[in-house]
Amino acid sequence: MGASVQAGAGTAIIPRGTSAVEKSADGKSAVGDRGWFAEMAQALLPEKPGTALWTITGYDERLCQRYAAGHVKPSAYFLRVLIRSGQGEPFFLALMDGCAAPWWIDMQRHARMGAAADKAR
Repeated sequence: MGASVQAGAGTAIIPRGTSAVEKSADGKSAVGDRGWFAEMAQALLPEKPGTALWTITGYDERLCQRYAAGHVKPSAYFLRVLIRSGQGEPFFLALMDGCAAPWWIDMQRHARMGAAADKAR
């Protein structure tokens, strides 16, 4: 995991001249993808999702309520705290749902192989 991405000063990493506003990594418009976090939070935390996010992350409760309601998009740092929490796995898996990146497919395959090996013991 020690690898880093190198880019020259002032160089944006935008493959083939696309922008995140035009198209995201999964091919969906980032502009039309406004309620993704609120939908995910409400599905995973059906009972008071904002309060649950506050309990999990320790972030300001009012801000967590706004994230869960879809009024504000969560920051990358908030997502990092959420995914790294003790409750992070279902959020990480929901974020990665439908991802077809080769590294993710390999990771899932290795996880299945490890689970099968554990079960065989």
